This record gives sequence, C-alpha cells and structure tokens, in this order.
Amino acid sequence: MAQFDVHANRGRLQSEAPFLIVIQSSRFDNAPTRLVIPLIVRPLGSASELTPELIVAGGILYLNVLQMFSIPSRLLGPVVASLADDASAARVIAAVDEVIATAFR
Repeated sequence: MAQFDVHANRGRLQSEAPFLIVIQSSRFDNAPTRLVIPLIVRPLGSASELTPELIVAGGILYLNVLQMFSIPSRLLGPVVASLADDASAARVIAAVDEVIATAFR
C-alpha cells in the first residue's frame, strides 16, 4: 500500500467512486489506516484543480479531494494501478495543496 496506489473501492459507493487513491506518506506505513481520496466517474462541475482528470484502468476519472477520508487498510480493495511515477501524482498533490492553502488566503 504505497502512496499513489489506486485501489478498487469495495464500499457501497463503488458505482460512483470505483477507485480510491492512497495519498498517505510511507512515513506512516505502520498506521492501521490509510488516507485516501475517491476517484469518481463524473466531475463535480467541470474538471478543475480540485477535480483533475486522471487516467486509471484505461478510463478517465476525477479526483474528489473534498471527500478525502481515512479507511482501515484491511478494507481497501486490490491495487489496480500506481500513479507514483506519473504526472498525475503532481495533480493530486496540487489539489490537496489547493484545499489547504486556500483556507489561509
């Protein structure tokens, strides 16, 4: 379970958010939970810095950064992709930064 691994969503909202991306640093690998962001099928409005388009499993999905949450590691589905070596990782970080930085303007 590495940072930027994309896992299948085994939760009840998997039709709307088929995947979850782990954003938690490997510094916290010993924690029993992972901080994740849902990847959703339809953007919330138009794609933006907060909801960038990401290519996963051959399809376009959208990051839903305002719905990030912590989940027990054991509940994550199988890894389907890694975005660690992809330009997508930078867009994920930028979206998280936007949520945090905007609060201080």
